[in-house]
Amino acid sequence: MPKFSKTTLKILYQAGWFEKRKVNISEFIQVLHEEDFSLPKKVAQFLKSFGKLKIKQPGGDYFHFDVIEATLSVDTDWVKEDYSERVGEKLCIIGEAFNGYMTLCMSPQGEVYAGFDDTLVYVGSSGYDAIEALSLGYELAKVPELSPELITQFKDSIDEYDTSKRNSSIFKN
Repeated sequence: MPKFSKTTLKILYQAGWFEKRKVNISEFIQVLHEEDFSLPKKVAQFLKSFGKLKIKQPGGDYFHFDVIEATLSVDTDWVKEDYSERVGEKLCIIGEAFNGYMTLCMSPQGEVYAGFDDTLVYVGSSGYDAIEALSLGYELAKVPELSPELITQFKDSIDEYDTSKRNSSIFKN
């Protein structure tokens, strides 16, 4: 398991997380199935460890990994159609960030994105990276709107994205 920073670990422990945590995700599976989402292995593994957690950040904001709450508060077509098309693979809802304003989604490879209407941002290369980024307020890269050239450029830039250069502002232009 990747290492979290001391700050992130403290936030996770306060939310009730522990290293060998394993929750029953059968309700999540049912809701995702009803909403026509597939549940890739990496998404299921992540939700078993972090599902149902509501994580409060030092500034008072929160993010959570409650699939049921997240699917009830969003038009899931944004995720299934727009966001999935923009990143070139099917995404699955895993929770919400920024006090419920953005829907958290994970790719079959484990990459995490957050979306609100036309805005989609890349949160991290894995669920662990996303938790770290959200907990510490890292800068998040915007995903371009639909254009094959921009999507290719964005995917290339993700490979080069150096998390050590992230800062505390939320979005990167």
